[in-house]
This record gives sequence, structure tokens and C-alpha cells, in this order.
Amino acid sequence: MKITLENLIQIWKLIKPKFYNKITWLIVSFGLVLIAPPLWSVILNQFIEKHTDYKIIGDYDELIGIALIIIGLIYNVCSQWVSNYTAPENVIEDSTISNSNIVQGSGNNMTINNTFNIYIQDDESLRRVLETLNYGNQGSEINFVTGTNYTSQFINLIQSLPWTNNISEITFQNPNRTFYNIVYKTSCKIDGHFYVRLHDVESEDNELVLSNNLPLKEGGIPILESIFWNKYKVWTLNTIENFTSDSNSKTIGLENAFKNDLSVVLGDITFIIQDLVLELTYDSDSTDTSLPRHESYGHLIKSQLVINDKRIDLSPLEMAIIDSEINTQIIKERKENNLSVIQEKNVNTNIIKLSSLMIKVLAKFERDTSDETIELLRKSIIELMKKIKALHSYQIPVDFTNSSDYLYNEAFNESSVIKDYENQKRNSNK
Repeated sequence: MKITLENLIQIWKLIKPKFYNKITWLIVSFGLVLIAPPLWSVILNQFIEKHTDYKIIGDYDELIGIALIIIGLIYNVCSQWVSNYTAPENVIEDSTISNSNIVQGSGNNMTINNTFNIYIQDDESLRRVLETLNYGNQGSEINFVTGTNYTSQFINLIQSLPWTNNISEITFQNPNRTFYNIVYKTSCKIDGHFYVRLHDVESEDNELVLSNNLPLKEGGIPILESIFWNKYKVWTLNTIENFTSDSNSKTIGLENAFKNDLSVVLGDITFIIQDLVLELTYDSDSTDTSLPRHESYGHLIKSQLVINDKRIDLSPLEMAIIDSEINTQIIKERKENNLSVIQEKNVNTNIIKLSSLMIKVLAKFERDTSDETIELLRKSIIELMKKIKALHSYQIPVDFTNSSDYLYNEAFNESSVIKDYENQKRNSNK
């Protein structure tokens, strides 16, 4: 078994004294006594030294006392650091729920292993993803990532992802070429980086066609294709190795891009929502125009999540997040005087990428990715997904390439994701 920093810290937490502040106090106090002994001990020392060959105050007591104080303070600082230590945000073992599988309909429509690494390997799984995206596009005009603002808006979106540190434009000479350099935080809390080219796919056939002579790497670092699929308002991160080639060009379609999306290395995780039950209370007598209003039931005065018969209040922002991409249907309805209490459930299992959900909610409030609240929105989405017990998935590509090997080893070293990546890669080669 490989010993990691996290293993050592957990062992130390088991054996270290519980009340380290009291131990620090004891060590420092003893040191102070050696530096400045009380009057009675000085008198006693003179009496003993006069009548015997012994003494209780040594020649080096002051130095020993100073050393003890320093040791005590260092011990206290180290103990506090260990007690407050938290693993990085993308240490997988601390951010997922174990031992779950999804099987819906007939056959294995979608596979999720015990750490929720999802493989979108068939048409049915892809259909469920696109159903969710299509529903989220209804009623919202999402056009802020197109036209002249496309590049800056897209950079803002990538920058807002959990593990992205920085994005900068970089130009190389001979031949002249420009990429974007993305620096991100890995599971080992060190910086990793790769280069990207940005693309916006507006065609109805959902294909990206590129030149056949594009470089795969620059100085040994992978160059990836960052693709925004305009029809579905979603982005993927792919390697040129996933494209199909002919004599003149390289092409990738939406399905292949989804199956081999690498954007999880930046924290663009996928949420899987199986059973979502909402209880909405409407008041037909309410005249509060600040509240959402249903044409049949009146104003919405309370929104709650129902989990195992427990009711959990939802904020207006949380309801907006749910409404932006999750299609629900009424399963129960009751009338209490002027109040209507409606229970709704999601129609299908929803598969939603974090970035896609951020785009849809921003569009709902007519904002774009430069909005200063995007960081708050991202955190609110993640907290809501925890509240509704959505599964957190770290997608593993279907086709394994040199670039995906490089990125997954860099991004997820010593985590469960790289272990599952390697296992899936071995299984695919059998």
C-alpha cells in the first residue's frame, strides 16, 4: 500500500493528544519556570547547595527553558494545522457516495461504477443527456456566448469552474500560432496545465470540422479542442485524437464529443438526479407581486424538497436552478382552503453538467458569464446538488488516447478516478 500525505495525517490524528492546547500550556509553563524560577526555589537551591554537593537550578536552565517554549509553540502550530487540514476539493473519496448503480428502462442504458464515474457509451444514455439539455433550452434565449463576445464569455465560463486557476493567451513563433494556456489545480494540490483552441459549433448537423494538419502537442503539453455546441448550449473538451480523419480534414460529432469529454479535469463534474420530489405551496389569495405566480394556483409562497417524508426549504435561487434544466410532472395535489399543495417529480433521470447548468441559470436571469455573481452561482449549484442527494460523476472517456492518459494522470493522481480510469482502460483492451 502506498503511503500518502493524507494517510499520514489520518494516523497522526488517531495518536496525537486530544487536548493539544493544554499540552502546549504545560510545556511552555515549564519552560518559563526554568527561565525565571520562583523565589522559594532560589532560596531552597541556595540552602541545598550550601549543605550538600547538589543543586536544583542548573547552569543551562535558561537555555533549556527557551528551547521548551519554542518546542511547545511549534507543537501547537503543527497540531492546529493537522486538525484544520482539509483535502483538496477534488479528492474524490471525500466528495462522492459509494456503492450505487443506475439502470433505467430495458438493458444497461448507463453505467456508473462505485465512485460514480460515468461512461456515456450508448445512444440511450446520450438521449437522456440531450433530453435534459433540450428542456433547459426551452423558454430561454441563450445567446450570450455567440458573436463577438464569444471568446471572452467562454473564457469566463472556463475560469469559473472549480479547479481552474488561470487562463491566458499565448503565442508561439515559427510558425505563428496562438493557444489559450489553462492552469488548473490537480488532486495533489499542485498546478497542471494544457493548451486549448476555442471553437463555436453553430451548424444544425452538430459537427466540428478542422484542418488535417493541426498539432497535437506543444512542447510535450497536449493541445485540446474546447468546443461550444450552440444548439444544446453545452461545451466539451476533446482531443484531436478523438476526431475522425480523411485526406483533407478532421471531424468530430456531438455524440463522439460527449462520450470523450475531458472537461472534468477542470471540475466540470456531471450531476445525476434520479428521484427529485418537490412540494410547492400556492396561495390563491396572495397579492404579493414579488412572488412567482401560477395561473391556476396563485402565488408560490413555499418551495420544499421532499426526502424520505422530510421537508427541506428551498430558496428562490435553488428553485430557479431546478427549473432551468429539470422537467417535472405533478404526482399529487391537495386543496386546503385558499392553499394548493402540489407535489412534483422529475420526469426522467437527469444527467447535467455543472457548466451547462451555470449557463442556463445565468440566461434565466438575463446575465452572462462575466457577471460577478458567477462564483456564488457555482457554489450554490454544488450545495443544492448535495441537498437533493444528486450523484456526483467524474466522467471517464470511452476512447483512451495519449492526451487523455496525460491529463487524467496529472489531474487525478492518487485518487480513485485514476484507478477507475486505468481499470476501464484495461477492460477496453481485452
